[in-house]
Amino acid sequence: MEKKYVKDYLHTDIIIVMPKFTVEEVERMVLKYQHVGFPIVENEKLIGFISVLDILFRNPKATIDKFMRTDVIVATPDMEISRAAKIMWRKGISGLPVIDETNKFIGMISNMDILRAEIEHSSYDKVLKIKAIFENLHNCKISIEEEKVNVRDLIPTQNNIEADELHGRMYEIEKKLNEPIVVLRTNNKNFIIDGHHRAVAAAKLNIEEIAAYILISETPVRFGYEKTAKQLNLKSLNDIEITDDGKKLEF
Repeated sequence: MEKKYVKDYLHTDIIIVMPKFTVEEVERMVLKYQHVGFPIVENEKLIGFISVLDILFRNPKATIDKFMRTDVIVATPDMEISRAAKIMWRKGISGLPVIDETNKFIGMISNMDILRAEIEHSSYDKVLKIKAIFENLHNCKISIEEEKVNVRDLIPTQNNIEADELHGRMYEIEKKLNEPIVVLRTNNKNFIIDGHHRAVAAAKLNIEEIAAYILISETPVRFGYEKTAKQLNLKSLNDIEITDDGKKLEF
């Protein structure tokens, strides 16, 4: 399994504050964005961090450079995810500012990003097992590609899903915690092998593309999924029924 790095999971759309912001300005930002702290940046350089605890009982007109924390624990883009996770766990913090070699502020890596990386790791292990099963059953060589696939072009291989799990997968996608689906590509068609709930959740959220692991045979093989889809009259995600309410999806 390839090593994973902070640069692959950090967020760059981070709300920052300036050293001359006042306490009341930061308080308004806390209420507006529901954040408990902000990196302090000046001339693109990270110079400190301010949290809700730092501004408690402070003069509302005081500027935050008077009591900001400057001993900030940081990560770098090339730091391994596992090391960033250990730092956060040992220090009891939920995120790390990310800087480059010149101290330029790049973004943040959070414990949710670490969880996302772990989910992807678990997912890939599952894909390797599916690959091994296919190769043993069909005496063929399977390659794995990682790419985004068009949701509306996906062909299901099961005709129903559960509403409760669908809602859970929608939440995961909104929080960017979903693992990639697994797709078998044969005859230029993408058949879902694992991840029907995730695929339908993406469609319900009007997401055009979803991350996927693509299994591709290096030689022509009849895997049987085209036959299964045809027997169940499955041509698109529209044909999947949500079992709890008995209604079919309408896009």
